[in-house]
Amino acid sequence: MKYGGLSHDEALKLVTLNPARQLVIDKRAGTIDVGKDADVVIYNRDPLSAYAVVQKTLIDGRVYFDRQRDIAERAEREKEKKALLDKQKKAAEKKPEEKKPEEKKPQEKPKPPQIADVDGVSYAAPSIDALPGGAR
Repeated sequence: MKYGGLSHDEALKLVTLNPARQLVIDKRAGTIDVGKDADVVIYNRDPLSAYAVVQKTLIDGRVYFDRQRDIAERAEREKEKKALLDKQKKAAEKKPEEKKPEEKKPQEKPKPPQIADVDGVSYAAPSIDALPGGAR
């Protein structure tokens, strides 16, 4: 079932005019008409096709993406990427290996202080939590 039972034009409106209506901006966007904002995407075939590839994107009349220019600039970007990776690799080789901090051992809980009783025998002081009402 193509387009979920919708016609081609109805399916196209699902991604153009209908969202503009929902956002209440259909007076300015959603269709290509005189006086409306001109944000346009140009494809090499039907935009609803799974094989459609964007050729140009224009926003407010300015070209934001051009496939031909993108293809022409790919070699230069790849060259720049390689130079940056080489620079990063050289910087990593020059740095002496940093020692990893030693793993900390869990600290033991401090032992409660000893209280001397009258008869000279030592007893542990009760913790605050052990007091009635928690002392808090």
